[in-house]
Parts: sequence; C-alpha cells; structure tokens
Amino acid sequence: MAESERCAVTAIRDMHQEGFIAASLTRLGWKVIYRATSPEGLQDFLSNNPEALVVQSDDFAQTRLNSSTESVLIRGRSLAIEDMATTNPRTDFELEELLRNRKSERAEEPFFISATSTPIISISSVGRHIGTTSISINVADLLSQQKEKVLLVDGNTAHPTLARHFSAHNIRTAPQVSSDGFALFEVNDIAGLVHLNSIADQYDAIVIDLGQLQLSYPVGRRVKDQLVSWASHSHARQLICTRTDIRSLEELELIAPQSPHWSVVLALSKVISRRERKVLEAKISERFDVPVQSISRDSRAIENMEARNSTLANAAPKSILLGEIARSLEVAMG
Repeated sequence: MAESERCAVTAIRDMHQEGFIAASLTRLGWKVIYRATSPEGLQDFLSNNPEALVVQSDDFAQTRLNSSTESVLIRGRSLAIEDMATTNPRTDFELEELLRNRKSERAEEPFFISATSTPIISISSVGRHIGTTSISINVADLLSQQKEKVLLVDGNTAHPTLARHFSAHNIRTAPQVSSDGFALFEVNDIAGLVHLNSIADQYDAIVIDLGQLQLSYPVGRRVKDQLVSWASHSHARQLICTRTDIRSLEELELIAPQSPHWSVVLALSKVISRRERKVLEAKISERFDVPVQSISRDSRAIENMEARNSTLANAAPKSILLGEIARSLEVAMG
C-alpha cells in the first residue's frame, strides 16, 4: 500500500475514545475507512480490505485477526478482553510514536529529513528552570542585529513558552515576525518539523530552544528527538546550559553530544569573583574538552524582560547578563 494510501480501521469500544483516535489518525495522514462496532462487522470488512491497519482497544471484543493483518492494540476504558495493552494514546504525538514502533516493515524505515545549510544554534539544558528560553530569545535578538533574517524556534515540546512571552498567535502554523525583528515558530509535531525544514533556507540563522535534555536523548522517535537529529545533521552549534553541582555535571556526561560543535554554559546561582569563574570554567572545560562560558542569573533583568514581553536589550539593556550571553554566543560560534 502506498504511503499516500494509508488506510486504517478503528475497533474501539468507547465512543469518545474511538472518536479521538479516528480524528488523530486523520490528522496524522491516515484515511479511516471503517469504524467497527461489532467483531462480526470487523471480520467481514477485513476479508475485503486485508491491507488496512486495525487500531483496536483491548476491551472491544475477543477477535482473532488474520496473521497477515497489521494491527495496533491500545488500552481501552473498560475491562480488558484481549491481552491487556499498556498504552492509551492521549495526544497525536503518543499515537504517532505507537504507530512508528508497531511491528511492521514500515516501522523499520528510518525517519529522516534532509539537513539545511542555514547556520543553527540549538540551546538546551540539564534540568529545568536554568534559562534556555531567556538565552534563546536574546541570542536571536543579538543575531538579528547582525543578520538579515533570524528564526527563533520553540522546540520545547513539554513546556513551550515563546508564544505566551511574545503574545504571538498561530506560530505553529507559520512563522510570525516579532516586534524585535526576528521571526517566531513553534514545532510540536512531525508536520511542523517538515515545514521548518522547508522554510529553513529562507533565513540567515536559526535559533532553537529545546528546553530540558533527557537522559535517553536523542535515541527515541519523539518529535523533540527528531528535531535534535535534524539540527545535528545540519551541523548545528549547541549550547548546553547546566548548573555547577555534581549531579548536573554527571548527567551532562551521560548526554554529552558526540560532536565537536557544542559548548557548555554554566548557570551561576551566586556571585563569584572573576578569578573563581576562570578557575571553574577551566576545570569544566578540561573535563568535557569543550569551550565553557559562565553566566550570572540576573533575576531582576529577566523579570523585567518577561513583564515587557521583550528582550534584555530592550527591557534591561544595562544588565550584565546581556553581555555574558553575547560572550557565550561568541564562544559557541568559535
């Protein structure tokens, strides 16, 4: 069956759960050609349409499908009749991952989007609340003062914040130009990543806010994993922000990229002397064999920036944090 002719059948007992799954399949590019209400109807339909994918809940019925029938079993909302499933997709992302990991020849096909030649800077963190969004916004602002066109991408699928920060609308559909001159775009599904790739060459630079890294990163098939893979294939420069405690540095060792194009940004929670900074930066640089830059947490400047939905250059131009972000950018670009 051709990719453009992917057909699916739903066999789900709960009508609300079935409605969501059918709609989600449609959004993911599948054509739902039958919605079974009984095991007899399902068997009759499949006898004439053996190539359709069956998405069945474990509480639908004790149905013996033909061994050649491709199927995905999900957890229903009633008492299981079939072998109990462990997955109950509640979002398009979860259903997409379940479909990709099903046992079929199609699941073995690698998902790959061709790289872009546009320079990319991806910014991520070890742990939460370290400042990737603040840094990403100001890196985009600094680059926009030098480049003709800059695109700031919200790739933090767990906690997207750019739309709220800039009071921007519909940035999942198409890039929107902010009042600071750079464009905003949010990637939260595969379709968004494909669209990002199609427009990447229109920009002189792309900044991606990835948020928190995971220990299993980036070996999965989640949208965020695919976004990192795409950026890596594009030879992106990576800024990884971390605290200086032992646990954070140990986690960074586990997820450190196997690439020369990354550097560390140390988020300092307290004020230390310039000499102490240099000693700390040299120690971390030797440990990871990459450039290291430390930055201070200027809470007042960040609060002012967030309150004004702006960048540090406009909301707190005298903040020392702005200069430190600029130096981190210089380190990242080599």
